[in-house]
Amino acid sequence: MAKTAALVPASLLTIACMSLAQEPLSSWKNLTQLKEGDRIEVINMEIKQIRVRFVSFSNESIFFRTGKGETVMKREDVYRVLTREKPRRAHSTLIGICIGGGITGTLGGIAAATATGPVAGFVAAFVGAGVGIGALIGAALPVHTEIYRAPERLKRPKK
Repeated sequence: MAKTAALVPASLLTIACMSLAQEPLSSWKNLTQLKEGDRIEVINMEIKQIRVRFVSFSNESIFFRTGKGETVMKREDVYRVLTREKPRRAHSTLIGICIGGGITGTLGGIAAATATGPVAGFVAAFVGAGVGIGALIGAALPVHTEIYRAPERLKRPKK
């Protein structure tokens, strides 16, 4: 019981540490992840969303291609940049199944270890429900990945 109870906080701490190791979203350098021709969404400071193809970027601007030709937007006018990946529903569903099953399996294991009497049926149903809910959530998740978000100091007040 004590070992199981210690695993949950240790797992959460590991996930938190991994997220801290990533480059912050406010870093303009994150745009190096993009390749020419990638489908992206650029959201400007007026929260207008533009779906375009990435061309390149410099320290001052981002260059992209629209249906009307190549366009440039100054860095201070960019609020967010997101990738527009092809939907990978099967991949997202599988991740949801693993997360849902893992969470409910852990909780079910803790419940089974502390309970008395036959709880195997309850645990199996609990894990099955978690897998199903995880699969639904995974399939419903959007497939946009945020690459850049303007730092707070650059955000303009709403008019």
